[in-house]
Amino acid sequence: MQDDLADTLELVRATRENTRLPLIAAGGLMTRQHVKNALAAGAGLAQCGTAFLRAHEAGTSAPYRQTLAVADAGDTTLTTSFSGRPARGLKNLMIEQVRQPLPYPYQNALTRALRAAATRQGRP
Repeated sequence: MQDDLADTLELVRATRENTRLPLIAAGGLMTRQHVKNALAAGAGLAQCGTAFLRAHEAGTSAPYRQTLAVADAGDTTLTTSFSGRPARGLKNLMIEQVRQPLPYPYQNALTRALRAAATRQGRP
C-alpha cells in the first residue's frame, strides 16, 4: 500500500496479508472499539496516541488540549499540512487548504511561527 494517509485498519489488513510478523496498530485509535477493530484486522497490539495528548507529560498546548477534551473521534484527520510528516490533527482551515505541503523539515519550519502565534492567541 502506497498511501501515506491510508486508514490504520486498511494498513493492518494489507500488511497482515503479506506477513506473519507481529503487527502493532497505531494511528486514530481512541476508544475501546477502535482497539477491538485493530485487533480484529490482524494487529497483535494496538497503540493509542491522540487519546493521551491531554496528559500533562505530553506537552500539548493548552488550546489544543481543551479542544481535544470535547472533540469526537471524527473531528480529527491525518495530515501533513503542519510539519510535512503524517500526523493526526483537528480538522481546520489549514488542513483543508494546504494541498501540497513541503516535505519535512521545510513545512515544519515554515509553519512554526504560525503554530506559535495560534497558541499565544488561544487557538488550537
